[in-house]
Order: sequence, then structure tokens, then C-alpha cells
Amino acid sequence: MRFGLLRSRKILGGMALAGALTGAIAFPAAASAASREFATVGTNVNVRSCATTSCSVVATLGPSGSPWIVQCYKTGTSVSGDNVWYYGSYGGLSGYIAGYWLSTGTDPYSGATHC
Repeated sequence: MRFGLLRSRKILGGMALAGALTGAIAFPAAASAASREFATVGTNVNVRSCATTSCSVVATLGPSGSPWIVQCYKTGTSVSGDNVWYYGSYGGLSGYIAGYWLSTGTDPYSGATHC
């Protein structure tokens, strides 16, 4: 298994990512049985606080092939014609990644749970 580089960004007036996720951003609860790991298909893929490109970037995944554990999906802003976004986590970070940037094959992938 390859491990990608994770770089957190400071958000919400300088609070560190961990503090911001704990106190300021609510993410959906998802069933762990539906979780599935995928790899990114681009470098410097943004992880966002919600399923649109206008939401804040909470982290950036490094090289192509970085792992991301998907828990559920929802529709949002279209990225290159794909409007599916996946909520997931890896290495203590959580947020949404546009389906366009994950190696899911199709969006949403078969068996994916809606958030």
C-alpha cells in the first residue's frame, strides 16, 4: 500500500485542522461497512469541507496514488463533468473529494452509500 503525503492547511482564522474539525465543521456519520479505499488520480488533490469547489480546502493530498477511504457520496459542483463528491478520511483528516479525482471507475461506484 502506498501512503501519500498529507498537508493540512490552517483554516477558520488560524485554527489548526484538528481543532477546526473538532469544533467548527460538521461531517456526516457514515457506516464503516460501506467504507472503501481508493487512490487519487492526480497530484495535489484538494480535500474540502463540503461537496462544492467554493467550500474551503481543509487539506491537500500529495502524489497521484494517495489513499482515500470513502464512506459515502453526494452530488455537488461538477468537476470536469462529474458532479459526484465522496466524503472520506485518511490519516486523521476528513472531508470531500470530487469523484473526478478518485480511481472509482464510475461515479458513484457500485455499492456506494449516499450521505
